[in-house]
Amino acid sequence: MDDHKRKEFRNLLTSLDADREVSRFRERDQKIEKNRYIYRFEGLARDVILPTLRELMLDLEHKGHLTRLTRKAADRYRLDLQIEAKTTRRCALEIAVHPKEPGKVKVDYAWGWTAGEPDAVLLEEVDSGKVAEWVLKLVKGLSLS
Repeated sequence: MDDHKRKEFRNLLTSLDADREVSRFRERDQKIEKNRYIYRFEGLARDVILPTLRELMLDLEHKGHLTRLTRKAADRYRLDLQIEAKTTRRCALEIAVHPKEPGKVKVDYAWGWTAGEPDAVLLEEVDSGKVAEWVLKLVKGLSLS
């Protein structure tokens, strides 16, 4: 192999190594950014989401309904409700960091075997009123299912 081809080959390898390094730094930055949002979500959950859900759960349990709150992951909480009426009805609410838009909170609804249209809200917009609105939508959805 002549020197010109060898030099061209080395330049190509150098550019591939540089691209790989840039890609690694980009992935690292994305993970850091995602973890930053998870950390913010954990603080929001501790200060706003969980206290509001617990307060609403107490009201529901006082009326004879069953509730269960579980932490599915650091960035995901699930509230299961069993409403005792003429017939027993079940529903669930899952609040998590949005998987594709980390700056948002994704709220999934489920009534029995039916899933509802998820909501997405900016982290900054989540307050106790918004959490109560989600639970209200969940309970109201039982009458529609």
